[in-house]
Amino acid sequence: MYVEIKTPASGRKYVYLKRSVRVNGRVKHLTVERFGELNELLAQDPDFITKLNEKCRAGSPDLFAAKLHAFEHNLQAALSNAVSSSAAVATPEGTIPPKSKVLGEPKCGVQSSTTKGAQGHTASVSLLLATPPSTLTPSELKELFALYAPQDALLEGKGILGFIAEHGLIDVVVPAAGVGARMGAEVPKQYLKLDDKCVLEHTVLKLLTSPYVRNVIVALSPHDPYYKYTCLVDLKRVIRVDGGNERVDSVLTGLKATQTPWVMVHDAARPLISLGDIEQLLLQVARSQQQGEYCGGILVAPMTDTVKQAQSAYGGERCAIECTLERQHLFRALTPQLFPRSELIDAIEQGLQHKAALTDEASALERQGKKVLLVEGSPLNFKLTQPSDLLLTKALLSYLAPRC
Repeated sequence: MYVEIKTPASGRKYVYLKRSVRVNGRVKHLTVERFGELNELLAQDPDFITKLNEKCRAGSPDLFAAKLHAFEHNLQAALSNAVSSSAAVATPEGTIPPKSKVLGEPKCGVQSSTTKGAQGHTASVSLLLATPPSTLTPSELKELFALYAPQDALLEGKGILGFIAEHGLIDVVVPAAGVGARMGAEVPKQYLKLDDKCVLEHTVLKLLTSPYVRNVIVALSPHDPYYKYTCLVDLKRVIRVDGGNERVDSVLTGLKATQTPWVMVHDAARPLISLGDIEQLLLQVARSQQQGEYCGGILVAPMTDTVKQAQSAYGGERCAIECTLERQHLFRALTPQLFPRSELIDAIEQGLQHKAALTDEASALERQGKKVLLVEGSPLNFKLTQPSDLLLTKALLSYLAPRC
């Protein structure tokens, strides 16, 4: 990747992140990221271009941090505003409390001054070049560190937060060897475009932006022809491994390439995972370990629709209702899912030996009789499966992502 400064017809100079790839024997220059107008960026930091070039040479994911943080902040603000403004219309004047408590403050810890609003243009340079802040208290950080850091890890005088920022705590496996047949696209769904980057790039970059993530292991088809065109190739904390025929095979291959005692697994087709949800998953699982009841945990979303069980498998033919299920006990399983590395590998290998249907990581531990903690996450962390999912994601990015 390299930095390019372009001057369009307007005469103003704009800063772009580009990368060169060879396509059918010809070199093509692809836009990876747009940073904004040069003078505005230099006004915030005179050394901005120098630092940007250093990040490029280092293969650092921090190149993308500004927009990822800004999007998450804008999303939380938009959710809060949608609730409070709708309530103001429906309720007599003077009955709305001054501050809505429906959603609370943004979990990601991003300051409100980092962008110029949902329709803003330039994200803060300080976000681009800084580690994302933690919203946890010092005691909560100690809980995380005690569970996820290697026992022989040295703080080297930097403190727990400094160690986390430099080394991370968790390796993440992203299985991405599937073809996404239900999407009906000409390319696998993880390579469908969302602005200048594809779905897989958005997902992996969001994971790398979390201060708790060390490396991301991406499990791809051995004959994947698309990955080489992504910016992930240039990032040193992204490790590629060959996946398998089924998702569980790719997960197992990826797990064996991890190096942290605890690991997370996240779907490639969930680009809207929030930094706050990752943080809460880590914290709640760390606390559950104090009682020793749970082997790990997963993000879930409560079922809000009435759920019907059919008398037979639905395949487009006539089908009758068997019964209505109690939705109070039903949840949609999301990712990431978090478990001790060795236990998860063992559970998956045993499940494969018995030809068990392992649709996610938790199912491998469940069949061993182990308890898995449920941690409520955002329902917007949905999986891109059908064209309608892609449309919703594009709409959210278009409305909330800062544009330069």
